[in-house]
Amino acid sequence: MWKYIKQKKWLVILSVLVSFLQVGITLWQPDLTANIIKNLNVVDAAGNASIDKSAVFNACSLVIIVGFIGLILGIINTFIAAKVSMFVGTKLRSELFTKIQNFTLHQIQKFSESKLIVRLTNDVMQIQQLVMITLQMLIRIPLMFIGCIYFTTISIPQYWWSTFLYLIIVVLLMFTTIKRLIPRFSKTQVINENLNTIVKENVDGARVVKSFVQEDSEKNKYSRVVDQFCDNFKKIGYNFGILISSTTLVANLIILLVLYLLSKTGINYPESIANIVSFSQYIMILMSTVVNGGFLMNQFGRAMVSVKRINELLNVKDENKFLSKPIEEIKSIEFKNVSFCYENSDEAFLKDINFSLKKGEKIGIIGLTGSGKTTLAQLISQLYIPTEGEILINGESQFDFDYNQLLDHIAIVLQKANLFSGTIKSNIQQGKKDANIDELTWASELAQAKEFIDKKENKFNTEVYQKGANFSGGQKQRISIARALVKKPDILILDDSTSALDAKSEQLVKDAIYNKLEDMGVIIIAQKISSIIETDKIIVMNNGSIEMIGTHEDLLKTSQLYNEIYSTQKDNDEK
Repeated sequence: MWKYIKQKKWLVILSVLVSFLQVGITLWQPDLTANIIKNLNVVDAAGNASIDKSAVFNACSLVIIVGFIGLILGIINTFIAAKVSMFVGTKLRSELFTKIQNFTLHQIQKFSESKLIVRLTNDVMQIQQLVMITLQMLIRIPLMFIGCIYFTTISIPQYWWSTFLYLIIVVLLMFTTIKRLIPRFSKTQVINENLNTIVKENVDGARVVKSFVQEDSEKNKYSRVVDQFCDNFKKIGYNFGILISSTTLVANLIILLVLYLLSKTGINYPESIANIVSFSQYIMILMSTVVNGGFLMNQFGRAMVSVKRINELLNVKDENKFLSKPIEEIKSIEFKNVSFCYENSDEAFLKDINFSLKKGEKIGIIGLTGSGKTTLAQLISQLYIPTEGEILINGESQFDFDYNQLLDHIAIVLQKANLFSGTIKSNIQQGKKDANIDELTWASELAQAKEFIDKKENKFNTEVYQKGANFSGGQKQRISIARALVKKPDILILDDSTSALDAKSEQLVKDAIYNKLEDMGVIIIAQKISSIIETDKIIVMNNGSIEMIGTHEDLLKTSQLYNEIYSTQKDNDEK
């Protein structure tokens, strides 16, 4: 945060200068008001009271001019504060987004999407508001505080102690209130994350919620969290309401006390009346300053919670161990005794994985649900980093190469196709951002996507809604496959990515992979043996380990698990 504020140091310095002027004008105004009162009753040499109209007019004019100047300075200070705070917020969001982009997949999963969204939005907003309020108040509050104490003391010197009595009472009230509120600021952020999680789960799982008629249950769950959120905010509001009312009450009681004491000793009109007026105004300004200080402390407390949460993100250790060696082509990938353990898990999910893939080779991976197929694919595509063992690229450690260049030669298509709002063209071009129409056509033809793209009025420029909501599951999968193919990677990973395709389209995609992508290394993860039966070799996964590797014919003879899967699927096909 501070490094971004330093980039706007001249605006900050200007804000400080404007704040000094604002303080001077604010502290001058009660004295100007006292002068008006003094000029309302001028006693001549004969002891007769009269109004000096000229002096009163001049004094009133000066009050108006000074007030107008104060208004202009306030606008300037607010503009500067808004500009600096927006700059800090923009830069901080950009830094956080870049940091998240560099996270490994399991780091993103560790924080969860909803928590990351809250930190990028709500937490940054809290810091942004702190910067704005700080530039508006940080200089003003201590100067006003000192100035008000000084002027209340010289206004009625004999009762100087009344000001300090007021301060002692108010400070005790503020300390007690802020102490109670700080835990509630943390709780607010946690509840906010829970609200985001519920909303996201319901939007993503809308079909499930509706098909199982769970709307009322989900509404009740959301309502309970909203009630917690409202209850927490109400308690924060109650505490601040009590604090402001209490400080106002104490200020008025102090003024009444001083008036009472003065009445007991007698007052010299009009000088004493003028002094009482200025004293009262300074006390009220002091009260306003203390309340603003409370608001600043409130925002500071909330922002510090957000700073801690943002620093938690920014201080996450970079797991990118990759060096900068360039790579022009991936000729082979080899797993040597690779194991992988998920975050906060004591047991390895993948254990002692050994196999190799050469460019142009086609490998199938099959196994029961939860056997580790997808996790293995994400290790191959560098989304996960091995806990033990090593992955060799062209015979060298994967970490020897430049990470981004390495990913340029690998493409993965997941079972759950993710499309982004934009157009079909922009989604396919994520594989290759400068892909021309011929390359888009080539990739979509191989992926069997051109068939339905050509039926669209705007062809490749057809709009894609968020998450591809205006496309079927099969269409989204085919666009995702085209996105991977347009990249022309050395290694293509298909993680059950044809599951939503009809039998004809799936066969055409397979034919294209086997016959038109001969130089491309391909890994096909599938639930059905028919999807991988033609591959050069098949890896059978079981409980996070490789049970057997071989061709279809070999595995029918050597792998009991493969035989069971094959027999079950064959019986189902016959039925």
